[in-house]
Amino acid sequence: AIPTICVGKDADKRATMYGTASVPYFFYYPGAPVGSSATVTFEIQTKEGVVLAEGGTQTVAIANDGTSGLQEWRFILGDNEYLTQGEIVVAVKLGSSTAKHTIAVLDAGVTLEPASECKIGKRVRGWQADSRLAGEWNWR
Repeated sequence: AIPTICVGKDADKRATMYGTASVPYFFYYPGAPVGSSATVTFEIQTKEGVVLAEGGTQTVAIANDGTSGLQEWRFILGDNEYLTQGEIVVAVKLGSSTAKHTIAVLDAGVTLEPASECKIGKRVRGWQADSRLAGEWNWR
């Protein structure tokens, strides 16, 4: 029998870049043996269906009635390509069935770029420079 998979109504519709998105899902797998499990896979895609990243897998126990109960997949939006796309599609797959969910990716409000200069300040406790003794350090 072919399984049916659905994304839950509370799945995040918007997520901030570098934040975490939640995609709840559930499935019905008629005819699955009692006590068995199923492996659900996840992909992050463009709106056109191009795979940006493999999201991994989850193994879910199947209840006696063939259902999974509500499950959740969480992931971090850590790839700058997600922001470039503006929207990403999470594909939740089980066997030959796929459920897709679109998430708008919002700017985090910070710009990360290479530093042109780096200064580190460190205080040395108990030691102090005395301007009258140029270049000498004294214990105080």
